Parts: sequence; C-alpha cells; structure tokens
Amino acid sequence: MNTPELLDAARKRAGIPSDYALAARLSVTRATVSGWRNGRGVPDVTHAATLADLAGLDWPEVFAALELQRAELAHLPANVAAWRSILQRLGGAAAAVAMVAGLGVAPSPSQAAPDQPRVNPGDRLYIMSSRRRRPGGRAVMAALARALLPSPARTA
Repeated sequence: MNTPELLDAARKRAGIPSDYALAARLSVTRATVSGWRNGRGVPDVTHAATLADLAGLDWPEVFAALELQRAELAHLPANVAAWRSILQRLGGAAAAVAMVAGLGVAPSPSQAAPDQPRVNPGDRLYIMSSRRRRPGGRAVMAALARALLPSPARTA
C-alpha cells in the first residue's frame, strides 16, 4: 500500500469529502497532504497511526509499507529489502491493497481461524511518551524492525 492509497482508503471509510477536510482532521496543512499524495513525502508515525485507524487497516502493515516507501524515495536498497521482508512477515501488502481495492480477500470473522485473537473495530493503539515532543517515527520503526527481523549472523 502506498500513501495515496492509504489517503483514499482513510477518506472513503471515514466519509471525509476532500483532502482539505482530511488535512483538518489530521491537524496538518492541505499542502502537507498534497505532498504525501504526490510522493514528496511520507506521513510520520503519528499521522500514519491516525490514517490506519481511519482506514480500518492493520497499523503495523501500514507503518512498514510507509517505511518501505520512505526507503524507496531515499534510494536505500538495504532498507528497501529489510522493509519488504517485514511486510512479508506481517502478511504482505498485497492483502491490504486488495482489501482497499474492494476485492475482499480477508476472511469474515466466521471464516477466521478460531485460535486467532479478535480485535474490535473500536480498539485503538495509544503510544505515550514522557517527552513533550512527538516520538520520532524512525525510532519506532527501528524497534519494529529489530523485533521482526532475525539478527544477522556474526562472523568472527
């Protein structure tokens, strides 16, 4: 999933009529949303969390997909490979893209495996920090990458 698809999914599911209204909902300028839509930037972790919530998407996949896009924009092949690996471990971006496109590849709750934990649509993730400024998205993404990627083999 790329940023324009995420913006469209958030607008559609939340019933937001325009990018201007979406910008107001995110407390950013319309130019910021326009920059995200046109590939001049990628939402930070706090805006990505809000967009994932508005779109009803799984936030780790959204974060990983946006970090993949950020790595591609910065021409960092090692980071691109790492984020693609994370996306594969999270279930792949193809399912999220197909769901946004309306293909309905996700099973209904009655078809889901009974041992899978259920998440209520109203559940939210709150990330708190003791700092006054917003936590940096790169630190959160680095922690996610360390948790999901195996440690490289050390050679002596």
